[in-house]
Amino acid sequence: EKVKMIQEKMKTAQSRQKSYADKRRKPLEFTEEEHVFLKVTPTSGVGRALKARKLTPRFVGPHQIIQRVGPVAYRLALPPSLSNLHDVFHVSQLRKYVHDPSHVVELDDVQVKENLTFEKLPVAVVDHKLKELRGKSIALVKVLWDAATGEATWEVEQQCRERYPFLFPSKFVFGDENFCCWGGCEDPIFIFPFSPLLIFSLTHSSSHKTFFPSKPSLIFSQISLW
Repeated sequence: EKVKMIQEKMKTAQSRQKSYADKRRKPLEFTEEEHVFLKVTPTSGVGRALKARKLTPRFVGPHQIIQRVGPVAYRLALPPSLSNLHDVFHVSQLRKYVHDPSHVVELDDVQVKENLTFEKLPVAVVDHKLKELRGKSIALVKVLWDAATGEATWEVEQQCRERYPFLFPSKFVFGDENFCCWGGCEDPIFIFPFSPLLIFSLTHSSSHKTFFPSKPSLIFSQISLW
């Protein structure tokens, strides 16, 4: 009799706790085409599918729901890295994803050719020199291709003018002896388009002075903000 009484009291306590929990808990439901996070647990197999790391994320995703299999089960569109997992998960393993435009990473607009190559456009012309070859003077310009890595190469000025005219908005020619840049610079560096970080680094160089194509007061006012 005492055992039955204890069992009844345990059932009563469980029922009471369940009623309290049900008042604060809402049934979790999702719709097709919605995105959710997938919980990383040993039971779901996601933790084993991920590569070994010291810090494993609590959730991965978001993943799109492609089908509702049952009242509490959903089929997800998994990436190739999780292709060895069964694509149906219990609702307790899912968390709702709220769309945020800042989470969308815009890719660079790269025009890929038929042979799977693309043309990399230059950023600016940062230096120039005259090269003597067989009694002729050839004007060369140093073209900056990537401001982040500092990748730059020497190219023939005339060829650059024909292929990339946006680098030369004025009629200035490096090989022209009659040209005098703004500020009386004897060794100009032509910069276009405007890059505050690039101008800041060049204006602090002891070996070069800087040539600005237009509105120097505006450029210096922007440099002072850095």
